[in-house]
Amino acid sequence: AMTSGCATGHGGVVDDWSRSYLSTYERVFEAALDSLEDIDFYLATVDRERGRIQAEASVRREDEITLIVNIDERSTGISVNVMARSLDAQEGRAPGGMSAAVGEFLRNLDARLEGRAD
Repeated sequence: AMTSGCATGHGGVVDDWSRSYLSTYERVFEAALDSLEDIDFYLATVDRERGRIQAEASVRREDEITLIVNIDERSTGISVNVMARSLDAQEGRAPGGMSAAVGEFLRNLDARLEGRAD
């Protein structure tokens, strides 16, 4: 299920997307790191213990976006929550790039996690 909600936060618009995977925490965390690098985001902060990754769009991308990925172990599986922050959003540009970036990340993550058996 894909949910998206809008809220205003510091530095423009913040959107929120979630996924849940039947996998191990370690595997989801690694897949998230690989997926971010695949779509040309560089890893700004990686906190394995807290399950938090912050990634910035590299110069190869046209958008100035920060993705914040939170990974959490729940009884139902491993939950992945993605937030996007855009510097452009408050300057009146449509934040379409944000959902595009998140969509790319989640598609990449889906492909990685469904293509591997535990």
